[in-house]
Amino acid sequence: MVNSIVNEPRGRDIDYLTTVGQIGMGTIMSVGWQPKTVVKADDWFKVKVSGRFWLTIKLNAGDLYDVEIAQVVRSEYVVLEQERDVYADMLAETVRRLGDRA
Repeated sequence: MVNSIVNEPRGRDIDYLTTVGQIGMGTIMSVGWQPKTVVKADDWFKVKVSGRFWLTIKLNAGDLYDVEIAQVVRSEYVVLEQERDVYADMLAETVRRLGDRA
């Protein structure tokens, strides 16, 4: 089982609105982003996509993004796929690709 990026050492503080701006509204709409389900912490946030999957975005210590898609199965958080050290200009493509697999 893959460990969630949330459990890793703390990264830099993430700005939710800046990150959403980097992802872009077209990508957000295409993956079924549900803004009322956003859970925020200092260095990460997660949001429900496509109804039952969770997309987590974390700003790591190297000022790059770690992105994962997960699902809750029988009260267990199961990571389906992760991408690490994603540059800001590749964030939208990564979110779209992971969101499409959900």
